[in-house]
Amino acid sequence: ELIDYTQFCGAAPTDKESSLTLLGISERITARQLGEVMEKKKCLVVDVRTEPEVEMCGLEGCLNIPLADLQYEGKREETMEKLEKMLSEEKEMYVMCRRGNDSQVGVEILRKMLPGVSVRDVVGGLHAWARDVDTNFPAY
Repeated sequence: ELIDYTQFCGAAPTDKESSLTLLGISERITARQLGEVMEKKKCLVVDVRTEPEVEMCGLEGCLNIPLADLQYEGKREETMEKLEKMLSEEKEMYVMCRRGNDSQVGVEILRKMLPGVSVRDVVGGLHAWARDVDTNFPAY
């Protein structure tokens, strides 16, 4: 028997397409601004997409920590160790995902995990990167 998707899930099949706003403007950075930062200095960019998504495409040098791993208490210590090894002296981190929604959730978690570290979200995620920085980057 077919079940109505919207009724079953409580959301439309396009619910992840809309822009989520959890963070203020000062807590976010545009893809263009991230590109400029990456040209000037080494910085830590955390990609919170799943491993299969990262295998399809990703920015070179990003650290993949899926959002589910950030949310799972059982992986907290392992995640902290990974991040502390990768953090530069500037203590700056940028969080990215496909569209800029899950990365905002990731920013909130990472700020609690790493007080004293500047953690900012990339508005529009990899879609914005493909549109504004590298038009050859494969968006999916």
